[in-house]
Amino acid sequence: MPTDNRKNLERAAKINCTLPQLRKLNVQFLNIKYRCGRLKGYETCQFKLGTFDDFINWIADQGGYRTSPHGHAYHVSRIRDQGDYAYNNIRWCSHQENLKETAHFWLVTDLLTSRQELFQGNLADKLKELFDVSGYGAYKAAESGRLYKNRFKIDKLSI
Repeated sequence: MPTDNRKNLERAAKINCTLPQLRKLNVQFLNIKYRCGRLKGYETCQFKLGTFDDFINWIADQGGYRTSPHGHAYHVSRIRDQGDYAYNNIRWCSHQENLKETAHFWLVTDLLTSRQELFQGNLADKLKELFDVSGYGAYKAAESGRLYKNRFKIDKLSI
């Protein structure tokens, strides 16, 4: 974020936030830019948000700086957590709204007993709670379609 204080005051006024909040938005912007094409899960993701001023203008178009009813700052989220960081593929939302959008359920079938459990939440924790087995390797088994521990069929269901 450029150090010109007058420019930063103008940016903050445009989206109705404080300078510390503007700094946090700049960190978010730079983190998004950094992860695209570099980090796991973002290898093919491209950064198409332009400059920090473009980003501020977009936030202004979304109604400005906001916090959730729980007091958490809104943030940028890709739609369905997929694709590029581009203005036609992101939204300005609370953490709770983002979780609702990307929510998925797990359907676990124990082939030994024919028992099925449908749940939402952390797969490893729920496997321990419901079937008393370690969840180590369960996500990879679910992604690959292989049986987990030669006994459990795990399906990820998106809403």
